[in-house]
This record gives sequence, C-alpha cells and structure tokens, in this order.
Amino acid sequence: MKKLILTIFYLSITNLLFSQEISTLNTLDWNTLRYSGFYESARSSSVNMPNKDYDLFWGINIAHSINKSLLSKPYHWGGQIAFGINRTNSWPAMYIRSTNELGEGKWAKALVDNGDQAIDGSLGVTQNINAGGNIKLSNGELTYVYNDNFIYDQKSIGNYAIKWVVDSWQPGAATLWQSGHAGIKFFTATQCRLAITSTGNIGIGVINPQNKLDVAGTIRATEVKVEAGWADFVFDKDYKLPTLQDVENHINTHKHLPDIPSEKEVKENGVSLGKMQTKLLQKIEELTLYVIDLKKENEEQEKKISELQYELQNKQ
Repeated sequence: MKKLILTIFYLSITNLLFSQEISTLNTLDWNTLRYSGFYESARSSSVNMPNKDYDLFWGINIAHSINKSLLSKPYHWGGQIAFGINRTNSWPAMYIRSTNELGEGKWAKALVDNGDQAIDGSLGVTQNINAGGNIKLSNGELTYVYNDNFIYDQKSIGNYAIKWVVDSWQPGAATLWQSGHAGIKFFTATQCRLAITSTGNIGIGVINPQNKLDVAGTIRATEVKVEAGWADFVFDKDYKLPTLQDVENHINTHKHLPDIPSEKEVKENGVSLGKMQTKLLQKIEELTLYVIDLKKENEEQEKKISELQYELQNKQ
C-alpha cells in the first residue's frame, strides 16, 4: 500500500514539473511568456503590459502546456496576474487576464485603489451596489437595461434614462434629462407628489392627471397670465343684445345668468379660467350697453319732462 502511494506521489510530481516550469525573469513582452513564474517589466522597454501609466509591473504567469504542436510550437495557455508600481504613489493596482495558445488575452482591471474606481467595460449587477462616496459616470447617463434610445435636440438618450447633456437650452452648461417611456413619478414620505404621464399631463397631488396640469390643492401666485379669446364682439353692430326681459326670464327659470354655468356644473366640472373670464367680460359689456340704453331713455324722459314743464308755464 505504501509503495502504491509513493508511486502515485512521484508520478504526480513528475507531471507537475513537466507542465509547470518555474522561472524568475524580466520580460519584454507579456504575450511571449511560456513558463510559470514571477516576471518584471518596465514601461520604457516592454509591450503588451496592462497599463503604460505605471513605471513597473510585477506579475505572476501561470502557464500550461502540452506536447501537441501548433505552427511547430507547443500549445501554451494560462493566466496572468500583474501588479502596477509607480514611484510617485503607493496605492495598489492589479490586473488579470487569461491567455490563449499564442499568449494573447485582454487585460481586466481588478483593482486600482486610490479611493476612486474606474470600469473600462460594462458592469453587470444582480443585487445591490453600496457606495460610501460618489459615483462618477463618464458619459453622464444612467440607463435601464432596455437598449432603445431616441434622438432629441440632436442628442441620444434612452427611453429609461437619466442623463446630463450640454444641449441648445444653455450651451456651456449641462442640463439634466430624465426619460421614462410610460411616465415619471416623484415620491416623498411614501406618497406620489408629482406625476408626469406619457402624454405630457402633469399632476401635483394627482396620480392620474387628465389635463396638462391637475393640482389637488391651492395655487398661489403673484400673477396668472391667460391667453384666450375676448368678448369685444359684444360691441359689434350686428350683435344681438338680449333684452332685459329675456335675462329676467332666464334667471327666474334657471337661477343663473345666460351662458354662465350653474353651481352644480361648476362643482362637477370645474371652471375654465380663460373661458370664464371671457364670459364675465361679456356680461360686463352687455351690462354696459344696458346702462347706455337706460341713460338714453332717461335723457329722453328728461327732455319730454322739460318740454311739458315749458308748455305748462306758458299756459299760465
């Protein structure tokens, strides 16, 4: 039994020594390493090192080879770990890669720990990212997984994205763009306070706004400007002014002025501010015409009274 164990041990050592030859050397090309071992390369004289920003790289090459030949060379493949060294700083930098039979492979940054981290490729996360500091985006965009960008103002943004863009709004400074294809909601204290639908309706305190602006609450402003039609048509010569008798009959029947909504209608449907301002002005202008007519009637009555008084005085 002991002889069997020793035989297996010696065979294992022999195979290990055959396939993993150890070497400690300087290298001028990280793609030409064929043996396992420790290697050093200098920026000024080496190629295919992970990053030319570092003065030196110390690394480990883990090589595997078999006797089959490719272009009269043994197959070699394996992995490499390289540590960058700079004379001006001491923070660690580590790169890793796998190599094919020609010694080729793409370096991946495993760590550059000076407090800032940069990812040259894509980062896929299935759980959470906890950041104790800032997260910097090189292109200024946070995007959901869907790849369906659209063009606005000659700039591209995803249908599900937040992006900082220097656009035509204010050249020289970045504007925040936020896109949600189905809409956008803003929350405070677990409640939706502001909602923007996909059709552009905005709700403040209203989850499903049906108008360009729906507000559940009070609006206070120093000035409100409404652009709507006006009621100057009342002064047109062909305008048919309702008689005071018609107005009185309408009031007695409906309990409100003609062309003015009832209290019930206002409670159910609200009031269109622009339209109501026009209607109220129409009533004021109609009232002005009534007053002018009454003035003319009074003047006519006064004239007749004066004439009668004159006749009476002459008869005496």
